[in-house]
Order: sequence, then structure tokens, then C-alpha cells
Amino acid sequence: MSTHIPLIIIYGPTASGKTDLSYDLAEYLENEPQIINADLGQCYTPCTIGTAKPVPPYMRAIPHHLFNIIDEPQNISVATYQEKCLLALEQAYAQGGTPVIVGGSGFYIKSLFFPFTHKSPQLQAPLRIHQDTTWEELHRVDPLRASQIHPNDTYRITQALSLWHTTHKLPSEHKPTWAPVSRSIKIIYTHRDRADLYNRINTRTRIMIQNGWFEEIKNLASSNWNSFLQTKKLIGYDDLLKIAHLDHVPEKVTEEISQKTRHYAKRQITFWNSLKKNINTALESNSHYNIDIIELNLSNIEPENYKKQLRSIAK
Repeated sequence: MSTHIPLIIIYGPTASGKTDLSYDLAEYLENEPQIINADLGQCYTPCTIGTAKPVPPYMRAIPHHLFNIIDEPQNISVATYQEKCLLALEQAYAQGGTPVIVGGSGFYIKSLFFPFTHKSPQLQAPLRIHQDTTWEELHRVDPLRASQIHPNDTYRITQALSLWHTTHKLPSEHKPTWAPVSRSIKIIYTHRDRADLYNRINTRTRIMIQNGWFEEIKNLASSNWNSFLQTKKLIGYDDLLKIAHLDHVPEKVTEEISQKTRHYAKRQITFWNSLKKNINTALESNSHYNIDIIELNLSNIEPENYKKQLRSIAK
């Protein structure tokens, strides 16, 4: 994809402030910002409060892409996301806008640098195998890759087995191909001090419940989304669906959701460290790419320094 307008990508752990940063940055961009979603949960139309979707006024004021694109319960694979994202980028550039990809789904972000090239029915939907059996199957096929994945991490297990069934190549031997979607990319990694991040996660969980997340869940409980979301394991949705018959959310459940979210944030941080290393390694032999990595700690950042950072990114 050839254009003189840089692509901006905002990635970081959940509750680190990605969405707020994207809208603050929009005010400094010369071209019209075009927000492109890179968060799995925000693709699903009925999942709004629990996925922290942008609020309607912002979505009306700025063009948004890839939000609310899945109306029926179904998976959206990395390969499918990649295709849709490329189309959204083409549309954004055709309108003379600056695309700003925002989200915390690490594999979606990774596919923008290391495209997912294998397509098959296995890659378009989860393998219909029990979780424990799936990990055992991966361990039988590729013990090394299995040792790198937690038995409960169904997404990575599924992707590894899909790769094996498609290519008959051991997942541990697979090396991603470097092919960024643009030659000019600014990738902003938002992060915070751990205490600050965890406090934001705990507070946000309570605010989402206060703002009607449980009511959203009750509507989903009697629909065909129920079993899908319990299998999909979108954080909090499975926990709340299990208690949809109650009239309130017990404190214990609120704390469990916050804890799961904190664990997810830790995995996102680990994912970033790996992705950053892979990008920097690839750039050593591909110097013709103009890719800037900006790590932005938003804890206690001074307002003037924050504005300075935004102006620098928007250049």
C-alpha cells in the first residue's frame, strides 16, 4: 500500500488509554482521522459496554471502521481481520484521511507487520475440539510449541493446530514473513505504571457494571449469543452470563472479572515486548521502511508534555 500519509497504530494493554489517546491525537492531525478498530470484542454488534466501545458522539463525529461488523455469533480470524483492515485502509486513504488503527488484539496488530498468509476452513473458525484435547493434540504434534502455550489459551492453541493442519509444518518452525501494510508507520504503545493500570482496570470494571453491562448481558442470555460468548471467553461476558438469572452482580464476580482483566493486560504487555523485538529485528535488514516505535507512559504525564507528544506524532 503506497501513500505519503503515515499509518498510525495505537496498541497497548487494556484500560491504558488507547481510545482517549486516539481522539486527542485526532485534533492534531492535518488530514481527517479515520479510526480503524483492532479489538476483537468491538467487532461484535451486541457487545458494547463490556468491550468499552467508543461512545456514539465520537463515532458520529469521526469516521470509524470495523466496529459492529459481526451481527451473528461467529469467529473473525486473523486472516479475515487482515482482509477487512486492508479494505478499510484503502477507503481511508482514498478519502484523503489519516488512518489510525486502535486496539488491543495483539494478533490483529501483528498481522499488519507479519501478514497471516494461510487460509483454510480451519483458520476461519475455531477447531471443534474440547479445550484439553486440543492442547493434548498440539502437544502430540509439536511438544515445543505446546510448551510455550498455556493449556487454557484456546486461541493460540487453535492457531497453532490450524497452521499444522493447513501446511503440515510444525508451528514451532514457522517464521512469520515481514510485509508491513505500509512503508511509513508510527506505532504508539500506550502503557502505565502497574499500580495505575490495575487501579484503572478495577475502576473501569465497576463503572461498566454501573453503566448497564449486566443489563446488556441479560439481553444476550436469551439469544443465540449465549453459548458462543461463553465459549469465546470475552473477558467478563462468560462470568456474567453464568449469573444472568440474578438481579445483581455479586462483589465476588466483579473482583473475578477485574482479576481476569489484569491477567489479560499482563499478556498484552508480554505480547508487545515480543512484537517489538520482532519488528526491530526485521528493520535491521529492511532499512527502507520508515517505522517509528513510540512508547508512551500515560501515568502522571504533564499536560504540556502530553500535548507535545501529540504534536510530534501528528507531524
